[in-house]
Amino acid sequence: MVLILFFYGLLRLRKITLRRNGQVLNNGNRKKRLSEKGNCVVFTDTFEKEVEGEIKKIPFLKYSIVFNRSQLVSYFPPEPTVEVSKPIVEKINSIEDFIANTFATIENREGDAYYSPIEDKICMPLMSVFKDTKYGTASENYYATLLHELTHWTGHSSRVNRKIKNQFGDHAYAEEELIAELGAAFMGAEFEISGTKNLDHANYIGNWLKVLKDNKQFIIAAASEASKAVDYMRELQPLKFEI
Repeated sequence: MVLILFFYGLLRLRKITLRRNGQVLNNGNRKKRLSEKGNCVVFTDTFEKEVEGEIKKIPFLKYSIVFNRSQLVSYFPPEPTVEVSKPIVEKINSIEDFIANTFATIENREGDAYYSPIEDKICMPLMSVFKDTKYGTASENYYATLLHELTHWTGHSSRVNRKIKNQFGDHAYAEEELIAELGAAFMGAEFEISGTKNLDHANYIGNWLKVLKDNKQFIIAAASEASKAVDYMRELQPLKFEI
């Protein structure tokens, strides 16, 4: 007990200042917040000293009052870090260049993918909507959808001029959708991507089968029109452009 009191007195003489109102720490003159309480840290060891011609080990005790960094007036908690997730859809430069060379108007926004003949504009969902599926990666599904709509885009009266103003369920609609699917498939094969626009083909396939039953030449006619659409887009590419 005498030893502890002795070193306690020494520590007070070493100017470890512990004021009640805005305590000041020796390291950097940093002030702690009012009413904050420190913790006592004790360090013990020995030092050698010659006593009457004999080297003796003298034990000593040292303590300090320490504060957490967050107890200081100068401390401000760090801003919470927001993890920026990497987009699942990664751009494929070869397809991006191919599409850019068509000068088609493409708008990315919330909603479904479609081509508007009246506005002559392709509307695409945000890239974040597309996910990996059994049909292909998120990137492949995005570009398969975009190439599908781009095939519709070729049907405008100023281009290949197909009949694309129609209603779901009728013969013309089924044929135009099959043309767009085949066009996207043809280009997808050239760009070496899979993927599909529609994850549920039930309605489309049912409609196609109905038309095929009525017109055996339906698939041949649709494939021919899809080839024309793809050829049209190829003609818009620079001479040195290669898929």
